[in-house]
Amino acid sequence: MSKLLGVIKAIIGQVYVVDANGAQRLVHEGDRVYSGEEIVTGASGAVSISLPDGKTLDIGRNSHWGEHGLQVSHHPESSAQDIAAAQKAIADGADPTQVLEATAAGNEAPVTLEGGGGGHTLVQLELTGQVVDPTAGFNTKGLGSPNWDINLPIGGVTAGSASVFPPEVQITEFAGNDGFINKSEFHQTHLSGTSNQNHITLTFTDSQKNTFTVTVPVSNGHWNIDTDLGGLVPGNVTVVAIATDVTGRTAESFDHALIDITGPNIDITVDNVTPDNIINYEESRQPQTLIHGSVGGDAKPGDIVTLLVDGNEYTGVVTDPGNGTLTYTIPVLTQGLLNDPNIHATLTSTDDAGNTTIVSTDHHVDNDLYAQNAVTIETVANDDVVNANESRMPTTISGIASGDAKVGDPVTLTIQGKAFQGTVFDDHGQLRYEIVVPSATLKEGANDVQVTLVSHDAVGNEATAVTHRTVVLDTQAHNALTIDDVTTDNTLNRAELYMRNQVISGTVSGEDAKAGDPVLVEINGHQYNGQIIDLGNSTLGYRIAVNAADFANNVAKVDGYMDVKVTVTSHDAVGNLAIATDTHSVHVDNFAENTVHIDIVAGDDLINIKEFLADGGIMQITGTVAGVDAKVGDAVTLALKGGEVIHSVVIALAGGGLGYSIPVN
Repeated sequence: MSKLLGVIKAIIGQVYVVDANGAQRLVHEGDRVYSGEEIVTGASGAVSISLPDGKTLDIGRNSHWGEHGLQVSHHPESSAQDIAAAQKAIADGADPTQVLEATAAGNEAPVTLEGGGGGHTLVQLELTGQVVDPTAGFNTKGLGSPNWDINLPIGGVTAGSASVFPPEVQITEFAGNDGFINKSEFHQTHLSGTSNQNHITLTFTDSQKNTFTVTVPVSNGHWNIDTDLGGLVPGNVTVVAIATDVTGRTAESFDHALIDITGPNIDITVDNVTPDNIINYEESRQPQTLIHGSVGGDAKPGDIVTLLVDGNEYTGVVTDPGNGTLTYTIPVLTQGLLNDPNIHATLTSTDDAGNTTIVSTDHHVDNDLYAQNAVTIETVANDDVVNANESRMPTTISGIASGDAKVGDPVTLTIQGKAFQGTVFDDHGQLRYEIVVPSATLKEGANDVQVTLVSHDAVGNEATAVTHRTVVLDTQAHNALTIDDVTTDNTLNRAELYMRNQVISGTVSGEDAKAGDPVLVEINGHQYNGQIIDLGNSTLGYRIAVNAADFANNVAKVDGYMDVKVTVTSHDAVGNLAIATDTHSVHVDNFAENTVHIDIVAGDDLINIKEFLADGGIMQITGTVAGVDAKVGDAVTLALKGGEVIHSVVIALAGGGLGYSIPVN
């Protein structure tokens, strides 16, 4: 418990009490002073204190008094003379405690010290009625208690100097001390700190030199405030706290943070639940099914993923498998997927500033609890074309059986209305079938080959798989060709149409095609002749320059398709004619389209004072963008009266469509 040192009886000027923590308060008559506190008088202050024993202690200007005694500020130029005068007074039998200027309480007139001290007070220590025993070289007679040691400095302290307790201020918290001011903190930013003054000022400055200042009261050495930074722009912001004492001395404390009120841009996808995104009978028997997927954008490891399946929530976190893609894997009850095969996935991500974004997606999984099988037809004769030599021997049709298929399951092969039977067999752990058909079965040209597999699962459910493949019987001379895209994107734009030539190219194949065979190119009624050339690597082809204007002359707007027809004529060794023709569509587009619209500003295109002040003078200029060629990221330029130009980009609007939103000060 603190000990009472005295009660303020009378005051001249301003007098302060400083506690052990450095906090100071202005005292008034009747205030109490306790141990651990110190009375400080300024250049014009004086005070009388009633002591617990009933005595009165008078303290003059520029003094500090507490439970450890009295200290005073002193003029260095007069210190030696004042000390000499005090010692002479003592030697002459005078009481130095009375050799002072007149006290605030109006006690007896001071005795003038000799030595030319300039009239400045060394120490004023008076008691009403009795004299306290101080020690300043030797004890004077009087009361034996209390005693103080008064140390008079010879130099180094200037008379009238300010308090030895300078103003102090410290910012201990600025928006959570994480270096950011997020969207939730932006309009209610918390700051707190300490100071030994009764109030401080805070000045905020943003990256565009916008500032504002607030005054914050200090209570018991602490201050705090929740303030609105809506008038500042996003980016770096600096705050300066300033404390000023009664003499005009100041102390400052600085801090800074980044205003970031934009949440992270994230996305989430759900992968196929099974390789085929179908829960079959075997998979349905598992108590749990792993749901996995990926996240993108600003998502990061540790972000929360929540799955809603059949009314139940399952939670997991984003992980980094080290392959450049962030993923998640969450087990859910398989029965839930059977009850409701929809998966609602939600990703929640918070950036470094504390802004949170939540996105969701849905994924549907199919359930098939019945027997299933599958069958394939492998490539026939290496290229699905049976030539003259191959047609002289039987043709083998083969493939793979899977699913619920098993050894012995029947396989039916149908060609040209004729059926051939076979069965599934085990070929070193793989289920296969092979059926040989007579050479006369295939007809010249394309033949539809159909294979049907019938299987049963363990509980007797029947599954039938049917597949088709086209096999060509070609016993005559033949060739084939391809046509390359005319440009990289197979679209001729305005600039490409202005070019003199475009090259039509492609490859030619077939056992009867050879270098030098004629090639005919037809475009919009125009014909160009060329020939097959050797492209190297055992590949034949052609490259024929055509007039670009044959596609379109750029006189009018064109957005359509133009056919390029190529014909290759070849002969086999015995003179059979083979003509290959192909057509390729080229997109011709010599113009782009977009439109832009400006929304009404402030509801009526008039900004009143209330609307102007609502967001610190910032107005959002918004609008929509349309047109088949407009897209997210396209440049948007806003020109204001006075020549100011603001640049932005096209964004995707929340309700669908494209638009823009530009803040204007």
